[in-house]
Amino acid sequence: MLKLIKQVNKLAKHKRKRLLKTSPKQQIPDCNSKFHDNVVAMDCEFVECVGVGNALARCSVLDYHHNVLADFHVKPPSKVINYNYRYSGITSSQLNSPKALPYTAARYTMFQVLKDKLIIGQALSNDMRVLKINADPRLLIDVGMLPQIKHQMTKKGFSRKKKNHYGLKLLTKELLKTIIQKDSHCSIEDSHSALELFKLVEKQWHLDNSDFLTEFLDQLNVQ
Repeated sequence: MLKLIKQVNKLAKHKRKRLLKTSPKQQIPDCNSKFHDNVVAMDCEFVECVGVGNALARCSVLDYHHNVLADFHVKPPSKVINYNYRYSGITSSQLNSPKALPYTAARYTMFQVLKDKLIIGQALSNDMRVLKINADPRLLIDVGMLPQIKHQMTKKGFSRKKKNHYGLKLLTKELLKTIIQKDSHCSIEDSHSALELFKLVEKQWHLDNSDFLTEFLDQLNVQ
């Protein structure tokens, strides 16, 4: 009986220590389906046009469960001088298709799909600049710059001293054991990879951003 009492006391003491080590800021807010319903992954592809430089050529958006919310090509504003196929995967037939949207329609569509969403991607600042969308920086999750992702890469022996981010192809190869962008880029594939990378460190991201996450969830509950 005495031995049993000692074991119970030992377990209780261990439990108290665990509780003391967990501060309120380390508590993960209740991330129910409401949160996941407001998370998207996106990527844009570009071509080079006369007098414009980089012009929007394709937009893709996935929801948290990898369902396609939007995927369309965009009519060029002027003559295309470089399709950059290796890095865009874009061909002239795609941009000349009757299904391709004018830039204004493309921008409006993306604005509506991304509105008030937590946006996951790679080099998102480039996409937002060409789309001319002023998103709250806190809503942009650039996987190549996430400290949680950088930590995973550091454990594998990688270090970024000159650049502050890793390329999506390298991250996907090292952390997801998947090869992407074999022949050219694809905005659906890149969106999928960015989302999978986020999910890999999502739990730690929740812990490290608990204050913002609570605010984000509160705003969703108000809507």
